[in-house]
Amino acid sequence: MDNSEKMVVTREEIEGALRKVGLQPADIAFMHSSLSSMGWVEGGAEAVIEAFLNVLDPEQGTLVLPTLCQKDKERRFETWDISTSSSDVGRVTETLRLWPGALRSDHPTHSVAALGARAEEITAGHATAHGRPSPWGPAAFGIGSPWEKLYELNAHYLFLGTSTSCATIGHFAQAE
Repeated sequence: MDNSEKMVVTREEIEGALRKVGLQPADIAFMHSSLSSMGWVEGGAEAVIEAFLNVLDPEQGTLVLPTLCQKDKERRFETWDISTSSSDVGRVTETLRLWPGALRSDHPTHSVAALGARAEEITAGHATAHGRPSPWGPAAFGIGSPWEKLYELNAHYLFLGTSTSCATIGHFAQAE
């Protein structure tokens, strides 16, 4: 199927959908996404992020996306660079990682990128998170990790073009 056969999705439609599910300007929104599964998004990944930023007030709300690095997991601690390691989980996540003002948490496999009022609070301390063993080490979903903070802050968990089967927060629950 080429792009002319896909459903066209606009930034305004995404904004409308976010408002319809109750997203408010001061909320914390965590999102898993599949750009290609959403249809043909006018403006691409940038339009998806802009839609969130138009609904969330960056002075009050915060957008958080996973920026997981899974491809070289055997050498993850050797190859990880918070500034240059790209996200393996989609174009939208990589676009936010590179967005002006976005911050990234410091973990070689389960980092997140965040933009907005609580971005620094959510991303800080990931490298020193502890106390919750997982296959990815105690810091991945540990006490003080972004995953714990998202849970404690009652973040909205959203799926655009994907299902709950990719819900990384499930690993946080399993590590408890």
